[in-house]
Amino acid sequence: MPVYPFGIAFRDARGFLYYERFYTQAADPATAAGQATAFFALIFPLSNADAEKGTGVLLLPTYPASRGSTDPYSSGTVKLVLVFQDAYGDAHRFQLPSPKAALFLADGLTLDQTQTPFVNFLAGIAANNIVSRDGVGLITFLGGFRKIGKQKRKLTQDVLAPSLANQG
Repeated sequence: MPVYPFGIAFRDARGFLYYERFYTQAADPATAAGQATAFFALIFPLSNADAEKGTGVLLLPTYPASRGSTDPYSSGTVKLVLVFQDAYGDAHRFQLPSPKAALFLADGLTLDQTQTPFVNFLAGIAANNIVSRDGVGLITFLGGFRKIGKQKRKLTQDVLAPSLANQG
């Protein structure tokens, strides 16, 4: 079966965009679009960031330029890193920006795998046939943790000016 890529753009509370790419395997593009849309609905309960746009087979409506929630991890530089293993033993990482604080244990770093949004997300990996770029199924969840990275974009006066509408 062919592999169809799709991506999601996340906008954090500061107005910066972050992208993540996924792959689904389906018999035709219409089925792949349905799987990508269903998987999209399972991702956003994990993140404080808002949807900005979809790419590939993910057909999303045009969202107004809105910002993510200002919960404790409101910056997209804070990511939830999810590590999966495929059928060949290769590791695959997904990084979701601005994760919800409730997804972590008391240490604030380790993912609590019993949280309902995360359990639904894991079930969605198999249900929506999310695979590696080569079409190899993701069969094992190895773990998840919180990562704090650097802001990769230069800050300008236009981005920081509070008087501007829809900054970013």
